Amino acid sequence: MACSLVMGLSAQGTPLCQGGVHLMGEGTMPDLAMERAHLALAERDVIEGEDRVFRQEELMALMRSQGQNTAEAEALLRVLRETLLVWKAHRDQILRTIASLET
Repeated sequence: MACSLVMGLSAQGTPLCQGGVHLMGEGTMPDLAMERAHLALAERDVIEGEDRVFRQEELMALMRSQGQNTAEAEALLRVLRETLLVWKAHRDQILRTIASLET
């Protein structure tokens, strides 16, 4: 699978795409089954990302309660949140692709 613009990799190592449709080959449009499979992976990435953000927030609260420096933990949390936003955008693009294929 190639994408019009790869932005990185998901937690499973699958390409993240921005704008445009997943392509199976040069000039070949994706099929509905493939997009649904991509959606399942994207949904899993989002759920795992949300869990990582939640756990990092809990860890930071514990660190603060113990008077620890949270600067690095806060930086990591920003990265986790940014990554989650990209994963959600990827999922939304897949949903749009599925909607266009179903019409």
